[in-house]
Amino acid sequence: AQAWQAATLSGLSEGLKRNKMDYHVLGKEQNMLVESAFSNPSQEVRKASLQMLKVIGVQDSIYLNQSIRKAVQIAKDKRLSNEKRAEAIQFMTLANPAPYASVMESLIVPQEDPSIQLAALKLLGRVPDETSSRFILKNWEILTPEIREEALNTFMTNSQRITLLLNAVESNLIKPASIGWPRSVQLMSNGEDHLRDKARLLLTKNDKDKVNK
Repeated sequence: AQAWQAATLSGLSEGLKRNKMDYHVLGKEQNMLVESAFSNPSQEVRKASLQMLKVIGVQDSIYLNQSIRKAVQIAKDKRLSNEKRAEAIQFMTLANPAPYASVMESLIVPQEDPSIQLAALKLLGRVPDETSSRFILKNWEILTPEIREEALNTFMTNSQRITLLLNAVESNLIKPASIGWPRSVQLMSNGEDHLRDKARLLLTKNDKDKVNK
């Protein structure tokens, strides 16, 4: 039954996305979906409930704020499973993540399970300014390879973050090899001339050095 519930919710989410239906007709069910996202015994149903909420939103702002505060407490509670804590962080994507940036930063540490760090990093990356970029650069040395990979992705979303990334490469904080080929190609074909030229200069430097040797 739970597998059927999860499949039904996933199908509904996709249908709503495609057909741009009036989401307000589902207002009465939103509270039930929130409860399901937190408390359903099936991980698949919890995941599908959150997926549905991401499509329809939560119109009751007071209830949403209460739910986000609950998610924050779950995320910080090390007595709970990593699975539940990571899900709580994902729930927080339903609201503006900026007020919880410091909470997310406190979870991106080697002492936390990678699943917690990755969820927190993705949420931090949704803060529209350069908060995530500055945090990553400040803590680059202690980030594990897995977390660094996701951290680099957060730089690729706008010009301001790309500028900080290229400056970090220029100062040798981040090695050009760490950027990886797909991101390097993206940077070296950037639509802004100054960023594209700087990326080409920095990311092909090793190749030129090898030729000169």
